[in-house]
Amino acid sequence: MDDDGLVLYAVFEEDEAELRAAHAEGVALQAADARGWTPVLHAAFAGKVQSLRILIEQLGLAALDARTPDGSSATHLAATEGHAECLEALAALGGDLKAPDSSGWTAVHAAAAAGQIRSCEVLSGLGLDLSCKTAEGWTPAHCAAMSGASASMRTLRDLGAKLDEVDLEGETPAHKAAAAGHEECLRELHQLGAPLNAVDQNGRTPAHFAAADGELACLRCLHELGVRLDTEDAMGESPLDKADIEEQAECVQFLQDLLNLERVPN
Repeated sequence: MDDDGLVLYAVFEEDEAELRAAHAEGVALQAADARGWTPVLHAAFAGKVQSLRILIEQLGLAALDARTPDGSSATHLAATEGHAECLEALAALGGDLKAPDSSGWTAVHAAAAAGQIRSCEVLSGLGLDLSCKTAEGWTPAHCAAMSGASASMRTLRDLGAKLDEVDLEGETPAHKAAAAGHEECLRELHQLGAPLNAVDQNGRTPAHFAAADGELACLRCLHELGVRLDTEDAMGESPLDKADIEEQAECVQFLQDLLNLERVPN
């Protein structure tokens, strides 16, 4: 086994003596593997809090600057995997819990999107704002809605986050859920009191998004929850128009049938 393999084995086994010996012998504990991951990133992802502490002690806080190829830090990885003790250790060691990844997401955004309730709770307890926004205006609730992490919604609400914040395009978490086809997120948002008929900057409701993207289950859900499906946007287009333009045949049929049913006299 080469030096890199020995270091990773020591990380996963939380072998303090081996890690200290490797550092004393000049082994590069901050070297990235073939995937571009350093031992610190592996420790955070695997929830190896003791290894994380030893590595930071040996390498200093600069080791926390390491990023995966997609821009995730040790904090993002721990949050995504639900390793609460690692998050607390990173905070105690002086890590920047608010640092964004390459998409502008903080650890809170990552935790919410992954449905990691405990991570959200810990990060909130450490002082992070659960309504914080990316440069595009996305809150953790937007990320959870787009990812289908319905379990995150109630936790975010209970910890003080708003579920009807809008991004720079005027879109709410409900718009994201509808566009991505996450019916359960729509139901959870409705149960928690978030509006499902809000309009974005172009006057489009979540129903417009669901229709345009062919998300029939979301259209059925919105109808079941009492949302009007004939609202026109700023261009004068209804969800039916959007479905027709995007050639979403099933959605067109559903919306036409619904419209015809509503026109039938009593």
